[in-house]
Amino acid sequence: MPPELLPASFGGVTFRVAFLSGQGGRDIVVKSPSRGDAHLLQDRGLRIRTTRCDVFFVDEQGSPPALERFREFQGLANDGAPRIFTHPIDGSYRARITDFEYQTGADDREISVSCTFLQDGEAQTVYRPGLGVAPLAGVDEVSATVAAAEEQLADEGLASEVPRSTLDTVVAWTEAETVDSRAVYLETASLSQEIGDEIDRLELVSNLDRWPIYREFIHLQSQLRRAAEAATSEAEDVYEVAVTTSMPVRLLCAQIYGAAEADDKARQVTTLNRLRTPGRIPAGTVLKVPREGAR
Repeated sequence: MPPELLPASFGGVTFRVAFLSGQGGRDIVVKSPSRGDAHLLQDRGLRIRTTRCDVFFVDEQGSPPALERFREFQGLANDGAPRIFTHPIDGSYRARITDFEYQTGADDREISVSCTFLQDGEAQTVYRPGLGVAPLAGVDEVSATVAAAEEQLADEGLASEVPRSTLDTVVAWTEAETVDSRAVYLETASLSQEIGDEIDRLELVSNLDRWPIYREFIHLQSQLRRAAEAATSEAEDVYEVAVTTSMPVRLLCAQIYGAAEADDKARQVTTLNRLRTPGRIPAGTVLKVPREGAR
């Protein structure tokens, strides 16, 4: 894996990027005269914003396996719908993916992708300068994916109880007065394995006609993990923040929440991420933080 990789995300899926190149500016057309030296310039407005980069999926502590995140990313690319793309240099904007190519080794522990992100619509600011933010999954996201999966299954004349069981579990986490973190993580591991087993049982990988079902199952597997992280946090909503400059966790919290809440939020972030050295968060670290206004 190349050094100095930067954290980024697309549609909530996290990865690392390197070798970025992009284009922007204005679309200027030069009209040359039939004779003489007086060239006319026509300004056609802003050019479409594009970012070409190499994307890397590697196993990292605290994140879903590289292969699982790659499959979800591949599903988003094939889906074609615009989603928020974030990285520390270009900031964030709604984009679609094109020119998608990937390579992987035999053990699937490191997967590299070359692709281009094309801006779709107006640029949107979804995080402060220097911070990349992606919301974790909740009941609404899981419910929508389960509904899509069940519809796709019905269209193919198939049935599976796993999607509904996953949704029931996430709802139970949300409605519980107290949450046992250990129990949640055990349930997450068990359900994630069940989803994987269903993918094999229904032959979703080998049968191209069942690709839409496979895509929804991979989305569900990833959302389950993020929902578990949100359920075991102290806050109502949890976000992931990519730290691009080394700093203490208290300074990071002061930038996000303001000085008045910095101490309390720093305690939550330290506990939520099991930080051993809150006085220095290295650049490139991805932290889970409570949503602004959450208690």
